[in-house]
Amino acid sequence: MSAIHELRQTIARLRAPGGCPWDREQTHASLTRCLIDECSELLETIDALDMPHMREELGDVLIQVVFHAQLAEEAGHFDLDDVAREVNEKLIRRHPHVFGGSRLATSEQVLVKWEQIKAQEKAAKAAAAAKAANATAATANATAAADTVASATAANAANTTANADADTQPARENVFKDLPPRLPALMFAEAVWKQIQKKNLPHDSAVDAARVAGLAATLDDETLGRALFELAAAARVKKLDPEGALRRHATQVMSNVEKHIQQQGA
Repeated sequence: MSAIHELRQTIARLRAPGGCPWDREQTHASLTRCLIDECSELLETIDALDMPHMREELGDVLIQVVFHAQLAEEAGHFDLDDVAREVNEKLIRRHPHVFGGSRLATSEQVLVKWEQIKAQEKAAKAAAAAKAANATAATANATAAADTVASATAANAANTTANADADTQPARENVFKDLPPRLPALMFAEAVWKQIQKKNLPHDSAVDAARVAGLAATLDDETLGRALFELAAAARVKKLDPEGALRRHATQVMSNVEKHIQQQGA
């Protein structure tokens, strides 16, 4: 029996009747803080190149992966094998220069190809979702046709609204690369600005670029660290949430940029 299989059995036993009360109470949502904490501790060992502790912290992160997969399996959604199979297929699919006939010579070419394949996959998923939505709408229309004229009219109006919403939904995907919504706020803000610069998106109404450039000219690693620490400390004194404030502002920047682009296209 592999060590991974033994770990899965241990987690399943902890979750089973007669297992650990704490483990049995957990949900995907309740475990999110644990996942963040364990990833943070792993990052600390990586920064220190502390290999013995890195092995331990990798194990703690693995517990979180197995635990979430166990919860999903109990609910009939998927299991750890499904998770591993899907990510393995993704790796093979996104490395055609290794597992296929194409050849890429540099890391830069690999990254470009990765993003191209990723975009194709998302487009395919969006097309499949649209097809499913259209099928659902068609079924709803057929059912509504058997009802009164008034009911059919109302159903058609609802379908029209739903289709309009579906048509406008991909707007953000076309503007900003999808970013994990639970990235640490600093990483999230940095990624938003990176996308604005990379795609040369209009941002005058959302970001004071001159101020950003002026600040950048005064920064080095030590100055940046001190300024961030002092802002975090001041937020603590003021009883403000710096993480939430930055995340909300970065999200607002994205929204303003997208709104500006939509207005230009109108």
